[in-house]
Amino acid sequence: MKDHQFVKSTLEEIVEIQTMPLRDVLQMAEIFNTIDVLSIDVEGMDDEVLRTFPFEDYKPNIIVIEIGADAVKMTLQTNSNYIHPITKFLENQGYSMRSVLMNSVIFMKDC
Repeated sequence: MKDHQFVKSTLEEIVEIQTMPLRDVLQMAEIFNTIDVLSIDVEGMDDEVLRTFPFEDYKPNIIVIEIGADAVKMTLQTNSNYIHPITKFLENQGYSMRSVLMNSVIFMKDC
């Protein structure tokens, strides 16, 4: 088995970028119908991005969202009453947790 080495990185430049809500991105891309899979992985801003998603206009069949390894471990503990805030939010939107990956959780729309 090969050992993995981590490379230290340094900050070389800060670049400001313009951001926009997912609703605007979908409208610009002229996506007006069903979204089969929505995958969100934005390095720590996943909850904020998810909460801007226009659930009133779109109901993705599957949502994959990164919540982090520690949160996944806490979610899987059978003696824990812990429910991640993203899980609570998506349950209120009509989704159920169906699977757990290394750092992400898969939710499916309730029928």
